[in-house]
Amino acid sequence: MKNKILSLLIVLMILSMTFVSVGACIGCYGEDEEPSDIPVYNCEVEINGEDVPEDKEGRVKVDRGEELEIKVKIKATEKVENVQIDAQIIGYERKSLYDSTGLFDLKANDVDTFYLSIVIPDDMDLDDDKYKLRIYINNQDGETQKYSYNLRIASLRHSVVIKDIVLDPSNEVVSGRGLLASVRVKNMGDRDEEGIKISVSIPALGLEASEYIDELELDESTTSEDLYLRIPKCVDEGTYVVKAKVEYDDGYETNSKETSIDILEDETCDYGSSSEEEKTIITVPGKQDIKQNEGGVVYPIMISNTGATSKTYTLSVAGVDSWGTYRIDPSNVIVVNGRKTQTAYLYLSANEDASVGEKIFMVSIESAGETEQVPLTVNIVEGKEEKPAPAGDWESIKKGLEIGLVVLVVLLVILGLIVGFNKLKGSEEEPEEISGQTYY
Repeated sequence: MKNKILSLLIVLMILSMTFVSVGACIGCYGEDEEPSDIPVYNCEVEINGEDVPEDKEGRVKVDRGEELEIKVKIKATEKVENVQIDAQIIGYERKSLYDSTGLFDLKANDVDTFYLSIVIPDDMDLDDDKYKLRIYINNQDGETQKYSYNLRIASLRHSVVIKDIVLDPSNEVVSGRGLLASVRVKNMGDRDEEGIKISVSIPALGLEASEYIDELELDESTTSEDLYLRIPKCVDEGTYVVKAKVEYDDGYETNSKETSIDILEDETCDYGSSSEEEKTIITVPGKQDIKQNEGGVVYPIMISNTGATSKTYTLSVAGVDSWGTYRIDPSNVIVVNGRKTQTAYLYLSANEDASVGEKIFMVSIESAGETEQVPLTVNIVEGKEEKPAPAGDWESIKKGLEIGLVVLVVLLVILGLIVGFNKLKGSEEEPEEISGQTYY
C-alpha cells in the first residue's frame, strides 16, 4: 500500500514538473525545442502581421523576394539583463538569412515587443519542406529558448529580377567617351513573360538607352544586348549612379537595380576657366536689301551658351523706328540651356516713305546684368511705283466695255427666242407621245 502511495506521489510530482515546464511557454506558437530556464513565460510571434499557426504541421506561406516581417512579444517573470532575440532561416545555402534585436534588459513583469525582418531571396527553391524560421531567445548565461516555424516558399505570378549589371569600362570612363552596359535578368515568376523592356540610365546626366526581349520562359535567364550611353563632354568629375530597370507584364510591373561609374575629367576641357563656362557666342547675318513698303527681311540671331548652366537672354532693337518696323519671334526673351544654341528671328520691313540707302541699327542682348550690342546693316531700295493709266487708254477701255455690253444684250435676246420656240414645239407634240406610250 505504501509503495502504491509512493508511486502515486512520484507520478504527481512528474506531472507537476511537466505542467510547470509547459507553463513557462504559455502563448508561444510553433515548435518549442527544449525550453530552458530563461524567465520568459509569455511569447507571442507574428509573421507579416498574422499569428503563425500553432500546428507543427502548418506552414507559413511567403513569396520569393518578399520581406518577412517578424514581431516577437515577450514578458519577463523577473529582472533580466543582456537578453537577445535572433531570427534565422535554415536551409538556404548561398548566404545566412539572419536578423537580431541586439541586447536589451527587462524588469519583472515587463512586456516588450521586438521587430525583426528577413528578405526572402529571389532564387530560393520552391521546396515545401526545406525551410524553417527559427526564433532564439538568449541570455548572457547561454540559456536559450528556441521556436521553429515551417515555411512554404512560393513564387509570384509575374516576377522578373535583375541579377547583374555589367559595364564596359567597368569602373571609370573619361567624359566625352562611350559607356556600354548589359543587364542580366531572370524570370522568377510562374508564367512566361513577353515584351520585356530593359533600360539603363544615368539620371544625373539625363542619359538612357533601352531594348526589348521578346520572350523569357520561367526560370530562364538572359543578358541584354550592349546598351550604349555617350557621356557628355566636359561634365563634372565624380561618381555617378547607373540605374537598370526592367518592365514586364505589359508594363504593369517593374524592378530596378543600381550600380555606379566614376567619370574622369577630359584633359582637353578647361574646367578651371569660369570665363570659358560663361561664354556666349552670338551669330548674325550680314547686310540685306529691303524694298520700300514691300514685304520685309528676316535676321536669324543665333545665341550659343557654352556654359554648363542655362541662361536667360533679353533682346531689344534700337534705330529702326524712324524708317521701319520690326518684331522678334518667338519672343524677345529666350532661355538657352547649357551647351545649347537657340535662334531668335528679327523681322524687318521699311516704311513707304523711307529714304533709300544703308541703315545701321543696333540689337542689344542682355543676360545676368551684362549687355552685348550687335550692329546690323540693312539696305533700303526703291519699290515698284504704280503708275495710273493714260487718259487715252482709259477712253479706249471704256468704249470697248460699251461694245461688249451691247453684244451681250443681243445674245441674251436671241437665246430667249430659241428657248421660247422649243417650248412651243414641245407642247404641240405632247399628245402623240402620250398616245404612243398608252399604246405600248
